[in-house]
Amino acid sequence: MSRKPNPFQSALKGETKDKPPVPAQAEEQAAISEQVEDSAPPRLRGVVPYAGAETGTRAKRGTAASRDGTYIPPSRAGKAARTHYLPTAYWETLEEVAFRTRDENGKRYTQERLMGEALNLLFQKYNYPIVSE
Repeated sequence: MSRKPNPFQSALKGETKDKPPVPAQAEEQAAISEQVEDSAPPRLRGVVPYAGAETGTRAKRGTAASRDGTYIPPSRAGKAARTHYLPTAYWETLEEVAFRTRDENGKRYTQERLMGEALNLLFQKYNYPIVSE
């Protein structure tokens, strides 16, 4: 008894019979890549430019489409993520405080809100203006 090949496995191995047609946008992107490749400094060669590079326009952070075309939720619009490497005790304590702290309506404070409050206390300590949301 023979088994039929799994289409997903054959696709992963590159055993597709027909290649899908290349959309016009991909052709345009390839043309832009070639132009940039010729004029780019050595450290930028091989970097694919974003869509809209030829016109100098791109979606700003906080809009529905960002540089790579992904959706940015309104709750994250105009905000930036930062990573800080701290001992796990800091993060565990932050999680515990976020779990146990509630506002006047009984709703939990988010870790983002607690971190904002902590940063404002730090800014106040060093005589910098606090940030209001």
